[in-house]
Amino acid sequence: MAQYFTERLEKVFHLIFTSYNQEMAQEGLRQLELIVNNQQSPEQTKHQALRNDMTTSLENEINTKEDALKIANDPESREIADAYALLARIYAGPRFTWEESNFPENNMRTYQCLHDSIRRCSPIGTLQALRINGTITPTVEKDMLISFNDAFRIVYDYAEQGDAFCQYIIGNVFFWRDDDRISLARDMITPPRLSWAKRIQQSLQKGSIQERIGALQGTVSDETLQENATTFAKEWFNKALNNGLAMFQGNLRNIYIDEGDFDNARRVALTAAELGNPTMMLYTGLDCHEHGKFEDAFTWFTKGASLGQAESTAELADYYYHFYDTKELRRLIPYNPVKAIGLYRRAATKHFSDAGYAALQAAFGYIFHIGHLPLDWGLIADLTHMAATKERFMFSLPYIGYMRIHGLGVTKEIYVSAFSL
Repeated sequence: MAQYFTERLEKVFHLIFTSYNQEMAQEGLRQLELIVNNQQSPEQTKHQALRNDMTTSLENEINTKEDALKIANDPESREIADAYALLARIYAGPRFTWEESNFPENNMRTYQCLHDSIRRCSPIGTLQALRINGTITPTVEKDMLISFNDAFRIVYDYAEQGDAFCQYIIGNVFFWRDDDRISLARDMITPPRLSWAKRIQQSLQKGSIQERIGALQGTVSDETLQENATTFAKEWFNKALNNGLAMFQGNLRNIYIDEGDFDNARRVALTAAELGNPTMMLYTGLDCHEHGKFEDAFTWFTKGASLGQAESTAELADYYYHFYDTKELRRLIPYNPVKAIGLYRRAATKHFSDAGYAALQAAFGYIFHIGHLPLDWGLIADLTHMAATKERFMFSLPYIGYMRIHGLGVTKEIYVSAFSL
């Protein structure tokens, strides 16, 4: 099996993208910054490192297309370029990494790193640029030293030799239909041209005149190209998953869901969950819950919550709270309202659609003394105001108004309380 990255970049990649451990991921980010800044010292550095000034001098050393391709084909020569590409992915936000890692999102840093990776001839950086809006400006495209086809060919060769990250990138090329910029990919999804005899035979089987003319001309429909691209995307995403890369499998799961192939969607989520992906733990837990496998769901929600996955934390709280009126669930899962309230409070601090619900559930626990919790009006005020800022505004107002009237946990303000009510 060939390896795209150098040994030290491969280690950093696994720290960041396969460990699902926040401390290890942050250490991986620190090491990436050391690599791009040519630092050998293990001393702590800030994540927001200054942009390396070697870009201009490096470009001056690349005089021909052959020089650029020589760098692009050599892992050691392109190591800093690939490190910049990984940094760009990290700073681009949680949809490019994993949300629980708490990496800082920084658009300017993303563009700087991605442009540096492109100018330094990183194949993965060049292809990655197609995924981030606004990256391929006319100036950047003018400075590209290797083409999209060159980058695709190099990454495809490593994908064929078993590199999981390259397999994922190739899958993404087909999933997002980058074949409009990459002719090699377009050639792969375009069926071979039929002979005249076969085209005539095919045209006779078509319904409309337009379809018959298209068949005679050998025109390939957009539907056929999309179907072929999806087939290639599934093939490469599955190869990446089978080689242990679980983080980026949302696209594969979505393909199967769109096709109505729920068995394979379930398989993808379960495989990725078993490899440690927190989001896939949530999906697997929800699927188990839907099919009445409450103990399995409880296990997956517990694992997801332990990794900081917000929805799993809220679902686990619902289980401990016996929120669901299901006899079997209540028989299997111990009722523990105090633990549930603690989980609701933890989930409420996260950024997800039900964070306001979690905040209100926690507030109710203290308001109604559930599990003998103290009547802590200061905490209740914090939770209800948090719920109000997280899409539970109307549900929170009566409680906020009551506390304002009586000065419970907040300053007594009759006018504000009347407005709230």
